[in-house]
Amino acid sequence: MPGTTIGAGPIFQGTAILHVMSGTIRVLEPGASPLLHFTASCVPHGKSPLTQDGTERQSIKDTDNNNNPRAKIRACSICDPYVLIVREDDTIGLFIETERGKMRRKDMSPMGEKVWILRTLSPSIFPR
Repeated sequence: MPGTTIGAGPIFQGTAILHVMSGTIRVLEPGASPLLHFTASCVPHGKSPLTQDGTERQSIKDTDNNNNPRAKIRACSICDPYVLIVREDDTIGLFIETERGKMRRKDMSPMGEKVWILRTLSPSIFPR
């Protein structure tokens, strides 16, 4: 998948990995760890954690309502269950968890979608 990684981190209380790229937000299955070999017997039949290898659970292209690409994502902040993105044109986007372990876009148009709101609250995180 082409693009630059902007940020990554655990999401959904550690049950998935969020990968923010310059034009896409991806939700990945977590990779197996050696500890899981010892706990595999505690997992329901057919749900072995050893098969979770970073496969893509969801991919959200950062597009507008007409499916046109938006400006590239230049910064993000991941705070489970929220993901805030800042684009190169100073617009912001907010994504939140659904009840099914996926992300959805939250409409930010009532706030004007501009990052100046965030710069007022936290100028060190969102510099000019």
